[in-house]
Amino acid sequence: MSGWLRGKPTKPDDGRVREAFRRVALDPMFLRVAGLAAAELEEFLAAMERASYRFAGLSLGWAGPPDEDGGPYLLGLSRWHLRSVPTAHELFHLARHVRKRKRLDDETSVWREEAIIWGQTFRYHRIGTILEVAASLAVILGGP
Repeated sequence: MSGWLRGKPTKPDDGRVREAFRRVALDPMFLRVAGLAAAELEEFLAAMERASYRFAGLSLGWAGPPDEDGGPYLLGLSRWHLRSVPTAHELFHLARHVRKRKRLDDETSVWREEAIIWGQTFRYHRIGTILEVAASLAVILGGP
């Protein structure tokens, strides 16, 4: 997706975005699925501390490379996606970056990467992921 639907988050966070990411990052189930070793976990939590947080537009969320205002990473969620499943999905991107599986600024094999991340998201919260996907499809397909 591109343009206004999937653009880089720019609206300042009022604390809710950072808190949503922090809450999921400390969830033992998230950490188990992310597969972070001890040193990687330390690096992951440090990356979150240094990140810039923003509200995203209509897009579910965002995990991206360095922000122009100094943060080494940009993490964002829309106001409608401050839930554990969308938050975990974005954090899995950051975790794979920390584990050196896929850099956040690498735009090759995007569909393959999304398939891996959605698989992790499903393992993290099966019912929630099914509901998120169903709701997104209903909106896209013009459901009830």
